[in-house]
Parts: sequence; C-alpha cells; structure tokens
Amino acid sequence: MRARASAKTAVPIVAASSAFSALAPTTVRAPAARHPTVGIGVVALVMRLRMTETPAFEAAVTAGARVTNPTTEVVKRHRPNALRVFVLTG
Repeated sequence: MRARASAKTAVPIVAASSAFSALAPTTVRAPAARHPTVGIGVVALVMRLRMTETPAFEAAVTAGARVTNPTTEVVKRHRPNALRVFVLTG
C-alpha cells in the first residue's frame, strides 16, 4: 500500500518548485538577459582589435608556419588533453 503525501510534505515541494521556476529557460531567453552579454562581447571585440600580435606569432606568419586546421592539429598532437577538456566541459 502506498503512503499518501500529507499537506506538510507538499508545502516544501511547492516552495522549491516555485523557487526554481525563477530560473526557468524562458527567463534566461528574455531580451533583457542578453544585453549584458552583448555589452561584454562588444568590449571584448574592441579589446581584441586594438591588440598587437606577439613577435612569435608574427614570425610564424612570415615563415608560413600557420596551421590551416588547428582543431585537427590539437586532436592529433594533444589527444589526451583534448579529451580531458571535452569531458570536463561536456
């Protein structure tokens, strides 16, 4: 025979579900939630455009040592570390 939930046990469950409803995906998708992200993106883009390249990178570019497909290069040369990153950030 199943035990019936009493009103005392239902109250914390309702309170917890209403607390988590504030974090619902519709709240995160609201337009106001995206404005800080856009602002941070614009600041990051401006910072990146104003930076100069390192001498080592400029030397690699002039020597023609740039890799055409960096993702494949990372997986080939650093497979264990690439798998760790994939698993941890999953």
